[in-house]
Amino acid sequence: MLKMTRHGPVTRLLLGRNVAGRTLYLTAAYLVGDLLIDTGCPRTARQLEQALEDLPVRQVALTHHHEDHVGGLARIQAGAPIPAYAHPLALGRILDPPRRLAFYREVVWGVPAAARASPLPDELAAGPYRLRVLHTPGHCPDHVAFYEPREGWLFTGDLFLGERVKQLRPRENVEATMQSLRRLPGSDYTIFCGGGRVVEDGPAAVARKLAYWEGLGEQARALAAEGWKVDAITTRLLGREGFLWLATGGDSAKRHLIRSFLG
Repeated sequence: MLKMTRHGPVTRLLLGRNVAGRTLYLTAAYLVGDLLIDTGCPRTARQLEQALEDLPVRQVALTHHHEDHVGGLARIQAGAPIPAYAHPLALGRILDPPRRLAFYREVVWGVPAAARASPLPDELAAGPYRLRVLHTPGHCPDHVAFYEPREGWLFTGDLFLGERVKQLRPRENVEATMQSLRRLPGSDYTIFCGGGRVVEDGPAAVARKLAYWEGLGEQARALAAEGWKVDAITTRLLGREGFLWLATGGDSAKRHLIRSFLG
């Protein structure tokens, strides 16, 4: 599934795999000038390639190495010698991706093919626009965001997906993510999320996300100091694990968020 919408000069390409008429998960790529930010997953690479035939893409920038963001790159580069850029820590995983992933990730997104990328500069020119590269670790160490200060656009990848996120994957670091959120620009900006949401009042949304996690972390640490275990704290503060925990075999879970708060 591919749905294209315009948000001023920004083109959003909303990508997802449909099974039995239902979209399993949405990711987004964004076209700014001649720059494509992220490429969706391997299972939507063909639809993305077809869409790009009518779009002026001359370069690609990646927010991080996960398959739902780099998965279309190999197919794009097979058709044309388009340069791609990523954080230096991501380059090895893009050139030599894992041959197997967790079962649910293979089903929903697919395993990416090897692609080529170079280290990101401090700033990218995209037609008339200039995007600053912001290192924003937490979701993973190689995560970056892209900021166009004159237009007030912030492309956050998976740094910001919502204001009350309750699940993490095991290797995510909530404190590093919060530090990255605190370092975002102070001026007004619109957030373009990796999941496809467009949030007009970005600073206010980020402030609400930080306030929610800060309060949750304080409660979790207080209960841990009283001798509560991770699972008990999780149930007390967030309720029982739900569908995501079951569907991902425990890879995306509320307990991972609590465990990350406790260090």
